[in-house]
Amino acid sequence: MAAETTIVVKHWNETLNTITDIMQCQASRPRREVSKLINFLKGCAAGNRMAQMQVQVNSAASVAATGTITAATPVANDTVTIAGTALTATASTQNASNFAIGATNTITAANIATCINASAINTYVFASSVGAVVTLTASRPGVLGNLVTLVSSNGTRLPVSGSGKLSGGSNSAPSALPTLYHYSL
Repeated sequence: MAAETTIVVKHWNETLNTITDIMQCQASRPRREVSKLINFLKGCAAGNRMAQMQVQVNSAASVAATGTITAATPVANDTVTIAGTALTATASTQNASNFAIGATNTITAANIATCINASAINTYVFASSVGAVVTLTASRPGVLGNLVTLVSSNGTRLPVSGSGKLSGGSNSAPSALPTLYHYSL
């Protein structure tokens, strides 16, 4: 498993007389997080901010939630709804909100995966297919993926896994104590 680094920056809040978290950077969105951190550190270097920074490296990475859709001879107008967005089976239209029913369930599953990956749903999940099964994986690892809804209009022709949501997502739980580095700025 890949290591996951989390950076938490705290500062003294004179109004509340407490130490508060002002920034939390995670390795899953490195460009954005590094940019935020650089801007914050520039403020510290200029003497505009005082802070204490803690860097924690965990030995285990978070796990993304998953779910499945099985193509079992869907018919036109059957739908699967992911994160509130309905995708509709059609005789031939293939786009970001419709998937074409193929000559086989394997082709239909591939069309469903293509539809998901081309739609705005790809903010929440990405899809792949093997045989007649489409596997959805939350785009961001951790427990938040367990909140992505997954519902079918017909549980026989287009069954989905779980009880209406993706499942199995978990936050990192290090097998040993994480390595901590503390810095005062």
